[in-house]
Amino acid sequence: MFNLVMNKIKRNMKALIIFIFVLQAFTHSNATELHESLQVVQLPKGKVKGKVEDNIAFFGGIPYTKAPVGELRWRAPVAVEPWDNIHDATKFGAVCLQPEHNKQFIKYVKNQSEDCLTLNVWTPYGVNKKAVPNMPVMVWIHGGAFVIGSGSFPIYNGTEFAKNGIVLVTINYRLGNLGFFGHPAITTGDNGERTGNFGLLDQIAALKWVQNNISAFGGDKNNVTIFGESAGAVSVNYLMTLPETKGLFHRAIAQSGGGLQIPTDKSISRRRKPSEEERTKDLSGYWKIEGHQIADKLRNLPAKTMLKSNKKIGIGGGPYTDGTLISMTTAKAFSKGLQHDVPYLAGSNSFEGSLMNKIMNDRNPELIFWTFGDKRKAAKKLYTKNGTSAYDASFEFFGDTLFTSGAQFLVEKMEAKQSKGWLYYFSYITHHKRDKAKGVPHGGEIIYVFDTLEKWSDKELSRITDKDNNVSKTIQSYWINFAKKGNPNSTNLADWPEYNKASPITLEFSMDGKVNTIKNFKSEKLEFVTKHLLTKIEY
Repeated sequence: MFNLVMNKIKRNMKALIIFIFVLQAFTHSNATELHESLQVVQLPKGKVKGKVEDNIAFFGGIPYTKAPVGELRWRAPVAVEPWDNIHDATKFGAVCLQPEHNKQFIKYVKNQSEDCLTLNVWTPYGVNKKAVPNMPVMVWIHGGAFVIGSGSFPIYNGTEFAKNGIVLVTINYRLGNLGFFGHPAITTGDNGERTGNFGLLDQIAALKWVQNNISAFGGDKNNVTIFGESAGAVSVNYLMTLPETKGLFHRAIAQSGGGLQIPTDKSISRRRKPSEEERTKDLSGYWKIEGHQIADKLRNLPAKTMLKSNKKIGIGGGPYTDGTLISMTTAKAFSKGLQHDVPYLAGSNSFEGSLMNKIMNDRNPELIFWTFGDKRKAAKKLYTKNGTSAYDASFEFFGDTLFTSGAQFLVEKMEAKQSKGWLYYFSYITHHKRDKAKGVPHGGEIIYVFDTLEKWSDKELSRITDKDNNVSKTIQSYWINFAKKGNPNSTNLADWPEYNKASPITLEFSMDGKVNTIKNFKSEKLEFVTKHLLTKIEY
């Protein structure tokens, strides 16, 4: 069901906007307009010049691989060449090519280019001062259905993390059809690539860049945490299972990434879901690419053509099982103990069903129960048994199916490793929205994790309360503790127990602003959902 929904999202631009811009509707001025104090850092390939404000340095738009253009389109990342001049890193680089959004969001994705593989660094680094060595590093992977988004969005500003001794990195990676494209002409032959999962290869290249460069910014390459939300969290889960990423990071956080989804297969079509080869062949036909030398013709297409498609095909893919980079589902990899033995933290929000509003195209949301086939009546009965209306229950069922059950499943599988897992549930809603909000929407925790509440519009800025700020400080403190030592706990925070079957504890960031530990959280519902989903996937 996850993949059907993802495909629906990609064909529905309104839903796409909801998917990642739930909070960004209220963002305002670019958060990295810093003062004119400059800082130059020597990297292995050349010097970069950033800006410093209040002893926090920002370096933006640093290329971590060659531009994937021309012959390098749909190629594995290639190392960037050394440069002689000082690279201007005082501003963000271009956003990766993605569909245009409405006027409300266009200013954040206006500067688009196929040449977009850059990253950004925030670090405690004063003018004419040396960075404090061996600071923990956190690398953020943005969400957006693998079709939209960027590491430069204002709510991902890393200043507050840097103030707390973290070197914070955000990255861009190829999106949509430029990032995930498994056409046989591209992936086979003497000059073919072994995978079409180029967006994931970009993320791996960025992590390798961190290993080779982050010490220049005061970061400890032996203490790297990857974290992401939505598609970024799905990426985190994949990166946890790939042999190619072993040693590139040392902790992982997946915010609303699920874990029980079924990826598209390279060559096997499923009901309502074409194989990746079938999808991309249809797409090349739509672009009128025929005859011989298909790969060359595809690479010579104007970049913006990649954004054009019909509703049947969709505007972009996502990670798919290619038999080389990705050979099995995330659930199977975790079940077999193939995930990296690093501390793992995951969770979801109280109204992940916010994604369903537009996806259903104004149809009755209760139809979502039909995705469970002959178990649909049992699912509906379970989710309405406490008097909840079928309408409201459908949103909870949606969120549990796509996100909450998967997070719990993957965290539970960490029990077999030496490193452990922690599970959270975020349900805090700012006071002035409680009367209307059904819960915390998909992506609603991000501004609290980054402590970027002030990045709301001026209209919202005046409504931020002390409790809002306290919740933000609390969740960010857990994340920072986790990055520093592989455990979210500290003496000034409520205890967050490791998750295990004998005592399955979920930490809730609750509506009243407190944190609560809940044993057997939603156990009956999540057990039912997980059991059914596992019958549909190979694990």
